[in-house]
Amino acid sequence: MSSKDQEIKANLNKLARGLLQNDLNGAYQSYREIYNEGPVAVPYVSKVILEHDWRHIKEKGKVRYLGGLYSLLRDIDEDYAKEISTQIINSGCDNAIKSLLNSLNRFSSEDYVNYEVAGIKVFEHRGLGSPLRIRPRLEQWIMEVPEADVRGIDRIYVVREEEQNYSGLFRPVLNVITIVWYDRYSKFNPLSWLMLRFIKHTFFHELGHYHNEHTFGNDVEQEREADEYASMRMSISHPISSLLIRALIKLKIIKKESE
Repeated sequence: MSSKDQEIKANLNKLARGLLQNDLNGAYQSYREIYNEGPVAVPYVSKVILEHDWRHIKEKGKVRYLGGLYSLLRDIDEDYAKEISTQIINSGCDNAIKSLLNSLNRFSSEDYVNYEVAGIKVFEHRGLGSPLRIRPRLEQWIMEVPEADVRGIDRIYVVREEEQNYSGLFRPVLNVITIVWYDRYSKFNPLSWLMLRFIKHTFFHELGHYHNEHTFGNDVEQEREADEYASMRMSISHPISSLLIRALIKLKIIKKESE
């Protein structure tokens, strides 16, 4: 067995242990290590998934376990992951497993435009329908922060507002930021100006989580630090309007960021 084989298998064991014990920080660290291996890790991940009998699930942790492994496989090879999903479902898997796989499969890379901004992979949903061009906004916002504050961010997802109960998310360890783009107004509409300020504040808030090396969980202190980072960045970019944004956030007139 080569050292690479041993390394991948060791990380898979750590990932499995973290998922079963709900140790998200440990799990996602191993997740990232395996993901960085790329296609060479696919046979190892699929083997671990298929060696289990998913027809009868008695432990809730097993659903989380499969969710983590399957998400990893999809991140590396979406098409092959769908083949594995079909195989599991056709074998008569537990209803909880079937619901999980169907839910994860609703996300498809085909629904997103993929490009890079400052070396960061961006996935922008094709169905946004915004009259404003999103990419130049992201480029501008990233230019407004120190390079060190975005170094290491792996991906940015720009998603639709539909069925979202948050305005932004940050995933530690994986270093993935998700922002909801809810500006559907014409650039001549004053509301468009306001919505863009909200979205920008959300982006800086999630970046604040990364800057402060926050971990999982909706912790009050972490949220305060992320808010302070966002407010600081907004006050530099927009000294006057940032005061309005902060006031509206406190009054809960806009959606609060999550994690």
